[in-house]
Amino acid sequence: MSDALAQEIRLAIRGRGVLDHAVTVESDSALGRLCAISDSDSPEIKINKVGLRLRSLATDLPGDLRIAFLVAAGLHEEARDRFLRERTLWLAARIDRTFRTAQRAVASSVNRIAAMAGAIDDSPYAPLGWSVNALRSVVRLRGPAPQITEEREVVSATDGLKEIIVSTTVPRRPDDPVVSDLGFELIDGGRLVDAERPGPTYFRYRIALPAPLRRGDPHRLTVRFTFPAGERMAPHYTYQPVRPCHSFDLTVWFDPDHPPAAVWRVPALPRGLVDDFTDERELLELADAGEVSLHFSRLQLGLAYGARWWEEPRWSSRQG
Repeated sequence: MSDALAQEIRLAIRGRGVLDHAVTVESDSALGRLCAISDSDSPEIKINKVGLRLRSLATDLPGDLRIAFLVAAGLHEEARDRFLRERTLWLAARIDRTFRTAQRAVASSVNRIAAMAGAIDDSPYAPLGWSVNALRSVVRLRGPAPQITEEREVVSATDGLKEIIVSTTVPRRPDDPVVSDLGFELIDGGRLVDAERPGPTYFRYRIALPAPLRRGDPHRLTVRFTFPAGERMAPHYTYQPVRPCHSFDLTVWFDPDHPPAAVWRVPALPRGLVDDFTDERELLELADAGEVSLHFSRLQLGLAYGARWWEEPRWSSRQG
């Protein structure tokens, strides 16, 4: 796939860049498969998927190649020229090199992006095959144990999609033991084929779909996680997408008899910042029933979205 993808990216960066080209990307092209484009996607969704996927890949490039790719692709905020040549001239001035050197940096960055995309295809932890159009999560922190219900609306990016992977990570405080177990229930939308625990805090579930999906077909499934009673967990719930996701809705129902002292909205943070996040601008007010509801759209791959709260630690979870 890498050679075909590199060629498509070279064509896409001409003119105004990849976002201008995104509206014409076909679902069966190399770029379309990489970005989980479906035939039913609107131009806006195509632009969002292409931008998110390529920006995410660019974060793993060395610093000089990262800026070269973002500039050439028209994804750099300071380089919005209409033509690739002008953007490359801007890059040459920025890195204090000749125009030819800047051109070589652009070519190298495109090849590296295509190679990394090929490697990602083989990852069992983030298989491509589908995207998430919407995730809706309800976290119930009332009763003997926390319970989380997640409804996913997925869209197939290939013909004959037979199964998908649902995974979750349960974080813990440094001085607490790992969670002893995690209850899992597939409420609707498929059949549980396999459940595994590759790491102490990571759980993964393979779900067979009722029937194979064609490229662009949507499918909805609902799962529920239940935590062991009495086990302490870090007080936050976040979603960190590893594939394109258009929207994420989160509702947290707190115990009205033991409300948290504070609740913060987690707004697209690196995972390592979530545990200590206390930005006053993101403080939330609890509703009378002791709940908060949040909406996120156009999620960036690899960043965390959700809620964090402060209280005597009792429960929490993080979806990964």
